[in-house]
Amino acid sequence: MKALSMRWRAALLATALLAAPGIAGAAACEPFLDVLDAARETVVLSLSRCDVRPAAAWPDPWQASTWRLSARARERWRKALAGDGLHSDLLAARLRARPADPQQLPGPLLLRISARLPAPAAWRWDAERGELAFAPHPSEAQACGGPGGLMIWDHTVDAAPASVVNAKVWRVERPGLMHALPDDCVDRWSVDLPASVDQHGLIRIPPDTLDGSLVNVRAEVGGREVKGSLRVFDTHRHPLAGRWHQVAELACDGRERSPGEPVQELIFDAGGEFSVTRQPFEAYKDYLGRYRHDPERGTITFTAEGGNRIPEGLRLQGTAVLQGRTLTLEQVQLWPAPSTDARCGMRFER
Repeated sequence: MKALSMRWRAALLATALLAAPGIAGAAACEPFLDVLDAARETVVLSLSRCDVRPAAAWPDPWQASTWRLSARARERWRKALAGDGLHSDLLAARLRARPADPQQLPGPLLLRISARLPAPAAWRWDAERGELAFAPHPSEAQACGGPGGLMIWDHTVDAAPASVVNAKVWRVERPGLMHALPDDCVDRWSVDLPASVDQHGLIRIPPDTLDGSLVNVRAEVGGREVKGSLRVFDTHRHPLAGRWHQVAELACDGRERSPGEPVQELIFDAGGEFSVTRQPFEAYKDYLGRYRHDPERGTITFTAEGGNRIPEGLRLQGTAVLQGRTLTLEQVQLWPAPSTDARCGMRFER
């Protein structure tokens, strides 16, 4: 009889323990969230219902559903995210969340609102609070979609050795209407060696890169590949490369005065091409073509090949004198001067 009483008490105690809140029973601790490797669909972090409890919503702009992790789960997540590899994957959205609740749309776990989701939703992990938040409708979530095409640059960009170039992916809705996508829209950046690129599109050119080297630049956006290219140039071989604006016109008697109709944009590239635009507006160019410059002799020759407007009365051959950030074109007239005595030269600054 005594043994039967002991067995009855043990069974009653076991039943009470299973029914108690917070005890990790199979029914009570159903899955809450899995963080997946997006490529292999393997679980790298997980939480059960026993690992989380509701917390106060975060302030604007989130107003998100928020859960505080238990001490054990919080420590597990902090340790898992302490390594650079997994933490970088989180920031680059190469991991995705799979919530058990179908009402909660899955999104990348980021330290900022995700902008690259097919559905407007995002998870956020706050390491200091040990909290997870879920925002179903952040306004930035639609920023990567929209009409038009994607591009990095519409031309080959020149870059000097040891320079840093900030690349962006642009959405072009129509000619003259374009906007840069947020960094979160880009899944991955890549460039040809020996250049390097980080997750924000900052491209670093090594100082020993040879003149004329072409560097292919690629960005992956939602399964699409966007391409651009950089041309590395030696500034000593191509000293004119860059953007210039006119500051003076030179009369044939040696006088110098402010230009009546200045050329506000003269662009040389290291590949031998130039463009002239008196009043820049978006991608508009008045005319463009090729140029030949001999730095040792100082001679320069322009050949206009096309554009929107090639004025009459141009003088496209003369000399180029470069002093610091000032370029003087002698016996050259890239835009008809209002005064007939101002056709003997132009002065530009970078």
